[in-house]
Parts: sequence; C-alpha cells; structure tokens
Amino acid sequence: MRLIAILAFLLSFNTAWAQSTPEDPRGYAVGAVTGSFLPLGILGVKDLLPLWGVRLGHGFRRTQFEYVGTAAQAKGVTYYHGYFSLRNPVTLPQALFIGHWFIGLDYHTWKRKPTAIFKIQFPFRYATGWHIGFGGRMPVTEKFSLRGDFRLGFSPGQQLNVLLGFEYLWPSLD
Repeated sequence: MRLIAILAFLLSFNTAWAQSTPEDPRGYAVGAVTGSFLPLGILGVKDLLPLWGVRLGHGFRRTQFEYVGTAAQAKGVTYYHGYFSLRNPVTLPQALFIGHWFIGLDYHTWKRKPTAIFKIQFPFRYATGWHIGFGGRMPVTEKFSLRGDFRLGFSPGQQLNVLLGFEYLWPSLD
C-alpha cells in the first residue's frame, strides 16, 4: 500500500498525468456530501452506516487542499470523522467529468452501541489514520458541480467511504 501512495504522489508532478485545467480552477470550494461508510476492524462498529458531511477547499497551484467533516448515527453507533486531503486533478481526454485522486490524514471519534443484555454504555474512542482515494466532478454550471468520491482509509481498521454530493466553486480573490 505504501508503494501505491508513493507512486501516486510522484506521478502527480508529471504534467501528463496531473494538469491544472480551466475546468478545475484554483479558487475556493464549499459543498455537502452524503454516502455510505463501510468499516472493517473498528471496535464496536460492524455495520454499513449512512453518513453526511460538509467539504471546504482552497487551491494552491495544481493541488486543492480539502477539509471534510462527516457524521454517522445509526444502529446504536455514533461516528464522527474529519480529514484533510491533498487533491490533484487528472486530465481525462473528452470526458464528461474531471477526475482527481487524493491522499490525506484522518481523525476519528466513535461510540459503539450499548450491550444488549446489560445495557453498558461505552465511552467515545479516538484514533488517527490516513487515506487515499479517487473520484470525479461533473460541472453542471460554471460554478456548480456534482461530485463523487471513493475513499479508502487505514487506521483504525479499514474504512471505505462512497460519497456523493455537490460543490460550489468561486475564483480566488487575488
């Protein structure tokens, strides 16, 4: 896995693989996401959970810095998740959408459901981790886009997030 992350980082500097395009402006972005959270190996979190969240971003050269916060509360489990990503666009010839890949750091806090027999309440647990992912953005208007992401997280356990949402873009003020 480390090899894939290192190769993806190195390939982002190759202009044939990652280019800043007029369709991917270097301004600011705000959006909302919804989707599914599939955990594996997280203590007390065993089921697929619906989640929702917000996304904020700003650009720097070819890279977009993104800050995302999500929450899931279902099946007796409360799960909060925040992460920081470095997103790089990928030029896809004659595509309806603008592709991207990202890598970043995570912060997780969760509370597992109480036990069935003794109704024991568990405290919140905390963990940090990292993630990689890919996705695409389909412009609807000049400033409004639909967006989808697949995010694979590591530690605690492993997580797969399938996210759909929208993004509102505006150019930088410089």
